[in-house]
Amino acid sequence: MQSKGYSRRDVLQAAVALGVGTALAPLSALAEVSFGRATERAGQAEVTRTALLMGTFVTVTAHDDSADRAEEAVQAAFGEIRRLSDIFDRHREGTEISVLNGVGKLRRAHPELVAVTERSVAMTRLTNGAFDATVLPVADLIRNSLRPDGSLTVSRQELAKALSFVDGSAVTVDGRDICFDKPGMSLTLDGMGKGYIVDKACEAMTALGVSGLMINAGGDIRVSGARRWTVAVEDPTGNGQHPSVLSLANCAIATSGGYERSYDPAGKHHHVINPASGLSPSQTVSVSTVAATAMEADALSTAVMVMPAQAGVSLVDSLSGRECLVLGRSGARIATRNWAGLERA
Repeated sequence: MQSKGYSRRDVLQAAVALGVGTALAPLSALAEVSFGRATERAGQAEVTRTALLMGTFVTVTAHDDSADRAEEAVQAAFGEIRRLSDIFDRHREGTEISVLNGVGKLRRAHPELVAVTERSVAMTRLTNGAFDATVLPVADLIRNSLRPDGSLTVSRQELAKALSFVDGSAVTVDGRDICFDKPGMSLTLDGMGKGYIVDKACEAMTALGVSGLMINAGGDIRVSGARRWTVAVEDPTGNGQHPSVLSLANCAIATSGGYERSYDPAGKHHHVINPASGLSPSQTVSVSTVAATAMEADALSTAVMVMPAQAGVSLVDSLSGRECLVLGRSGARIATRNWAGLERA
């Protein structure tokens, strides 16, 4: 999976609640593509490395009583991220997903591409179409039809044609074969692929037995282990006043927002697109979701972003162990019932 440009959530602040380690540096302070640090306190080693991968800054932290094991775990995570990024890269010619998008079918697909495609179809059903990985034709049309002043040159007929290719229920997975039931469809797994990669990197680290870890891939965050982590939800207005500061353990959080990557200066058109209308949501500016996995948090944030705020919150409230916070353009704040219980005291 690859995304173009860097989002403002690339360095969503994550710090260690127990006082070990430091907060991540702001994006403007990052002078190197790859860097890191290793510290030790009270017999616990902490290793943090940051690299530019998947079109964003990825920071991996491990702590353990063995500095060597912590370093090995961090390197294992980056190895897994690089391996999976190649599988989900739809921009590079010759990858399986680019072949699928080109001809509409793929035989004997990589098992992990199959797994994420199946999850995307299931998420489409769960959200009644609010999450739809087949929205790519509309996204490409919007991005390629904007003038420098931000005005859109798309006609109603062009938008209607692109929308006719959006149908997550028309993606068929049969064993390891994937096909589109309608000609002209194409698939983007950007809405959950990065989360899946974070989850697999977490598994690679856990398998090595480190006592605690945090992975932050441009705001898709997964934490695991005995310690708790403090995670601040980014202020979509850019004023630096975090709308919520959470204390998290053994879970994931992801944020979707139009402020991250806009196609026009006014931010009216951005990478989050309503599959039903082909337009970006205008009232909701960001959604942060906590779930067991980064993949689910990523997908739910995307879905709730395009839904009416209360409907999105009600959906997440109906799912055990998931929480979300919706921030509106007018300053409105709507959260699930137990979101406040996650906030740092």
